[in-house]
Amino acid sequence: MCRLLKLTALFSVMVMIVAACGETSSGVVSGATSTTATPPTTADPAPVIVSTTTAPATESTTTAPVIVSTTALAPDSTVAPLVPDLELPKLVMVDGDTVRSVGPDDNGTMVSDVELVADAPVRVAFMASDLTVITEEHPDPTGSGRVVRYGPDGTREAIPGIDRLFGLEVINGEESMIAAQDRPTVTGSGDIVAIGIKTGTVVSLGTAWGPAYGVGSVEWSDFGTAVVSAEFDLTELVSYIDDTGREVIQRSPTDDLPYGEPPLVKAAALSPDGSLVVWAEGPDQVHDDSTGEFTLLGDSWVVKGMNLDTGRVEFAMPIDFAEVDPHDSAVDSIRFAPTFLVVNRTRVVGDGVINLAPVMIDMTGAEPATVPFDEVGNATLFPA
Repeated sequence: MCRLLKLTALFSVMVMIVAACGETSSGVVSGATSTTATPPTTADPAPVIVSTTTAPATESTTTAPVIVSTTALAPDSTVAPLVPDLELPKLVMVDGDTVRSVGPDDNGTMVSDVELVADAPVRVAFMASDLTVITEEHPDPTGSGRVVRYGPDGTREAIPGIDRLFGLEVINGEESMIAAQDRPTVTGSGDIVAIGIKTGTVVSLGTAWGPAYGVGSVEWSDFGTAVVSAEFDLTELVSYIDDTGREVIQRSPTDDLPYGEPPLVKAAALSPDGSLVVWAEGPDQVHDDSTGEFTLLGDSWVVKGMNLDTGRVEFAMPIDFAEVDPHDSAVDSIRFAPTFLVVNRTRVVGDGVINLAPVMIDMTGAEPATVPFDEVGNATLFPA
């Protein structure tokens, strides 16, 4: 049951899915195994999610995501010192079935509180301005998920036909969940949709998945433009749409990406003013023609930022995974707060993953710099 939150900050802790691509049953947004690799299309005639990267058609070999055990829950309240004059963003974090809030109290210390306990492990949670919490939950670790709405009055509602959650955004003047659903007229494909929290109005924003194609994240600027990260066959696509689903032509981190080779490019996000795109690069699966197997190759994870006006890469920030092999690590998502990047990290353990503490990158100085942050979980931002 969701209780009302103070408008200070939010923090939670959660279980995560290891692969950006996976099964496409009942609306999971992920790459489908297919022998055809054609650019995704939408039933709407407006062009959506078009990349400048050209990829030859080869067979997709993506695998289904798996959920594994969670980390131990943090206490109801945690205290950590803050850097003077540095205000961390307000967060909602999840781990296991627990959603938490975190932020500085009146004394400037970080306070964390349990806000709700869900009925199943939660991959990610977002909070609306009216304190409604939207979660993506996974009762079956190997199956598809479900999206659930928890009202501030304690009500709970599972959203039918939706099992992948990308975020919250104002679409057509209404705060809406950005999610994915099956396309009823085309088997094996799905749409990115915006669903109004109050009215239930649905707006199609383009292709979520199809043959050899699957969207991993959709992150918005403050001006109605989103950056979409997807896997397409043996490469990745980063493209842009507006709040009607139409393509927006911008420079992309995948414009010159080598096909079928490291690095893996994912988790792109836009600065609030839309002038900077950031993304994560890490080890990638490479096909060995001699054995027919895939091998993970490439360097440790790094977050890069590119000025969209000039095309200049302005920084490359290594992401620390202390004592974790690069091949057992992953960046799940990046959230762009006004003055911080929140880089969500996971560690591969056996057939699944566990959450690590996000890396917090201060963007206010001449150069980006990390700041201490030890709370474990997958973080999203509290609405301003």
